[in-house]
Amino acid sequence: MKILITASFLLAVACGTSTSSSTVSAVDVTPAPCAVPRTNSIHMTAMATAPDGKKSDVSGAVAWTTGNSQTATVNASGIVVGVSAGVTAITATYKGATGKVDCTVTP
Repeated sequence: MKILITASFLLAVACGTSTSSSTVSAVDVTPAPCAVPRTNSIHMTAMATAPDGKKSDVSGAVAWTTGNSQTATVNASGIVVGVSAGVTAITATYKGATGKVDCTVTP
């Protein structure tokens, strides 16, 4: 009985360690290129790549930012809204990795 409890404890510790120490080697933002008419919206997606090459959708967990909120805004869900004609960068940051795409807003 004591060995079973110890094995369960070690399994829980090992699982917790691998989850908490995960890193990201890259973040890819799509669609690329991004184009949206003024006053319309487009949903961006962020895919994280782990060092082992595995990819996962982290769109809801990234920090989304825009290079120029007078051209386009982006909310926490990755929804970009065109404000005025021009080009701005849309950036997604996750666990220290950053992905960026230029987004063109058309009249």
